[in-house]
Amino acid sequence: MFTGAAAAFEGPVNFAYGYAMSKAATHALALQMAQRTEIPEHSTVVTILPQIIDTPANREAMADADKEDWQPPEKIAELVMGWSEGSNRPDNGSFAKLSYTNGSIVHEFV
Repeated sequence: MFTGAAAAFEGPVNFAYGYAMSKAATHALALQMAQRTEIPEHSTVVTILPQIIDTPANREAMADADKEDWQPPEKIAELVMGWSEGSNRPDNGSFAKLSYTNGSIVHEFV
């Protein structure tokens, strides 16, 4: 499991160059790991692409932002736990763009 970023995956991030570069490197590493023959046969490498995760650090850094669509970490954890238990488990090498709608994390494989 890798944590990328939807913004960096979709295009240039003109406001945070270091962040964008680190997330681009994460995406590249995930692609490479998914192709490795040394990982166990039934392993799955998946990268989540959240928007903004609702964390104390993000709340402090963006105090005036509208937090309605921010993604609660516990909801992301529920999704990942379901995948680990076999519920709608993604294919190896998948990237899952996350959004938060009606109190639920929704994923779209891109």
